[in-house]
Amino acid sequence: QELHRVTRAMGVKRIDIAALHWPGDIPSGKLLHGKPLPSCVDAIDAPDGESVVRAVWQRCRLESYAALLDEAREGRVCAVGVSNFAHEHLDDLVRAGLRSPDVHQMELNLNWHDDDMLARAARDGTVVQAYGCLGGKPAGAPLLQDIGAMKIAARHGSTTAQVLMRWAVQLGAAIITGGSSPEHQVDNFRIFDFELSATEMDYLNTYRPASFRRMYGPYPEEIL
Repeated sequence: QELHRVTRAMGVKRIDIAALHWPGDIPSGKLLHGKPLPSCVDAIDAPDGESVVRAVWQRCRLESYAALLDEAREGRVCAVGVSNFAHEHLDDLVRAGLRSPDVHQMELNLNWHDDDMLARAARDGTVVQAYGCLGGKPAGAPLLQDIGAMKIAARHGSTTAQVLMRWAVQLGAAIITGGSSPEHQVDNFRIFDFELSATEMDYLNTYRPASFRRMYGPYPEEIL
């Protein structure tokens, strides 16, 4: 129903990508912003020492994902995707006999890259759609100040942002970029004007900051 509402509002008959943006919500209800739980959520008793009943979103995920696949079969959606899913959430789809997503949107940067998830996407034929490639706008895009990335950028006559985005592309990801001006948007496309060497990719792939963690939350693994 929501998809039909969106297509009518946009004045289109087909959407390129329809995705489940999160696999559910964490116990604190951060993503729902105070809204009540949908009827598809099941409840289980809280673990010892916890007073909050845990919400299980598995049925919501499976029903919603299956509905998107139906829309794709009807030709109203070109690609079906997920966002911020953990391995267990993808395993749920497999156990339910549902095909792998066409697209998986996830955080991908030097501070956080889930190599196992990237490998899984490659095996499943899922396109990774990367966000947060500069280290996270809420944190001030800290990777723009990384000395190693800056040196690589100088070597290629590019910007540090272009190096960070090019790294993600060479990992096989499509990337979500920001563009504050037409000039900024043109600069983003210049990541295709150069290629990082195998040595540069190895350096960036093995980069480990003092705190190797996601910049965006919550953690998908906390969602049941």
